[in-house]
Amino acid sequence: MEAQGYSGIPIENKEGYECAIFFKPKFAEFITYQTTRIQGYTKYENLCVAPSSSTVSSESSDVVNAEELSVVMVAFKILKPFNHVVIIASSHLKSGKPDRWDDLKLAQVKTLMTELASFKEIISALTNCSPSVILAGDFNSKPYV
Repeated sequence: MEAQGYSGIPIENKEGYECAIFFKPKFAEFITYQTTRIQGYTKYENLCVAPSSSTVSSESSDVVNAEELSVVMVAFKILKPFNHVVIIASSHLKSGKPDRWDDLKLAQVKTLMTELASFKEIISALTNCSPSVILAGDFNSKPYV
């Protein structure tokens, strides 16, 4: 990806990559990012400021358990065709078919939205604007028809 001009912010677990956000620095100026892991109903996080180089490295991660929610939220200033601040968030919710996970997934989504709202407040204060928010991810949900 680097050879094509991309930089990335991944979240890794013991099996490999869980979720990531990739971007081209020539189109989006990196401001800051936050990774959050929520195990059950407790969380730990790491808030990082923009590094001096254009390469962003991931933080080392602890062992991931089956009930963990991973979130990466990144703030960018879009450079072309206009200057606008945007937050891109990616998440991976608990997977599995048993209905017993439905309550956990719902709790994870509520926590995800709270974390995203808090990050938006931080970025709003930092940039003196109201950033747009894009949320993507693997939500492991079943469709209801």
